[in-house]
Amino acid sequence: MDDIREVLRECEEQKEAILRCCEDIIILFDQEMKVIWASRNVAKIQANPVGMCCHELFCGKEATCAGCRVHMGVQGISGSHFGDEMVVVGAGSKGLFFRLRSTPLRDGRGGKHRVLVVAKDITGKLRLEKQLHHASKMEAIGTLAGGIAHDFNNILTPIMGYSEIMRLNIQDDKLDRDTSLLYLDQILVAAKRARKLIEQVLVFSRHTETKESRQAIHPIIKEGIKLMQATIPPSIELVQDVDTDCGQVSVDPVEVHQILVNLCMNAIDAMAGKNGCLRIALKKSDRPEPGCEWLVLSVSDSGCGIPSQNIDRIFDPYFTTKEKARGTGMGLAMVHGIITRQGGRIEVESNIDKGTTVKLYLPVIQEEVELKNSVESVIFPGADEHILLVDDEEQVLAATAEMLRKLNYRVTEMASARHALLEFIKRPAQFDLVITDLTMPYMSGIDLCEKIKDVRDDIPFLLFSGYLEDFSRSRAVQAGINGFCMKPVALPQLSKNIRQLLGPIR
Repeated sequence: MDDIREVLRECEEQKEAILRCCEDIIILFDQEMKVIWASRNVAKIQANPVGMCCHELFCGKEATCAGCRVHMGVQGISGSHFGDEMVVVGAGSKGLFFRLRSTPLRDGRGGKHRVLVVAKDITGKLRLEKQLHHASKMEAIGTLAGGIAHDFNNILTPIMGYSEIMRLNIQDDKLDRDTSLLYLDQILVAAKRARKLIEQVLVFSRHTETKESRQAIHPIIKEGIKLMQATIPPSIELVQDVDTDCGQVSVDPVEVHQILVNLCMNAIDAMAGKNGCLRIALKKSDRPEPGCEWLVLSVSDSGCGIPSQNIDRIFDPYFTTKEKARGTGMGLAMVHGIITRQGGRIEVESNIDKGTTVKLYLPVIQEEVELKNSVESVIFPGADEHILLVDDEEQVLAATAEMLRKLNYRVTEMASARHALLEFIKRPAQFDLVITDLTMPYMSGIDLCEKIKDVRDDIPFLLFSGYLEDFSRSRAVQAGINGFCMKPVALPQLSKNIRQLLGPIR
């Protein structure tokens, strides 16, 4: 009996030593999904977890999560070994991420199921991956800088050209109405292209991630190719074969641009110093699979090829055959992560001195989606309402005021938020709407809104900005902002935003 006690004591000491050395959280759940026992590391999420349910401890929920593998384990359902990431919102630890792994245990005495869960803190790992992802995006946008500059200069050319022609026609008293309208239409088309280009650059460079949405991918590919053209050496021929009727997929446009840039730059590097051909193709897969259609994006080059021993490693993080100054080894790893997350797969074909083809397969979404018309042309006129317009940029202030007057509004222009506040205090009942810039000296648009709302809380506010990334939308709404609008804004969109705040004309 003493020998048995000694063996048990040694086993207990060994278990305690293992637990002291283990940085992970180890928890034992009973059949009711309540904590029976937990290692001391559990204190980082809950000081006293015994008796708490899994969903309370890890998810901050009152009910069992749908598809919870811990619940499956206690029910004895097969396939309960798993790895998943969950946000911990429990005691004092909001924002932590854990990778959970579990295994079911059967109580030999009662035959009941229990589950042992090991929770590994991966918050730092995910934060680092996010930083690397953003760094990869910035590297890609740096690659596109030449294409962006080229495209923007092309946009500015008709704007400046037609404006100067109209100015000369006015000076020479040769202004023709129909010709002038044609010139103005071309100026507006170019301006809208510029706005779209800036939106893409801002979305691509921002830290926050845009959500995936169901859409056709060919416009994104064509736009990416257009930006890439200016960065491709003259010795390389660009061939594109983009099917505009290959279906819709669930993608993030920013990530599609990032994928295209990474693959194209690798292809260009593989053909460095010699003539070559870069081929970008988008089409439906010719290999049908039961219950699923695939869209294939392929990037091919006629370069040096990839040695067979490296094929299986090219998507590994930090693996690169380039010089340190020319690559980090993260580009293809990011491509692999993005495609895998979207339910796709990657195939690579390569022959030494003949070239490489990378094929990305994405599942096509079968449901039809109603495509919205992106061109807003309907103008909603005003009914002589009085608008207080605030912007510290004189040209923007003057141009916007004229647009508002054309929409049949009365406008009081203010180039200072302080002066605007004093003007509103003098006659608060005379204004129907306040339109204000976000970023101004001494007082922001949100601060102005809070102060004006203290005087009259029912006055609607429309916030203008050329860059809405650096402010808290929740804080703006809390301050009383009723609507948001990005600069530059077209007349139809401006008229629509105003009527949404003021209501229909009676």
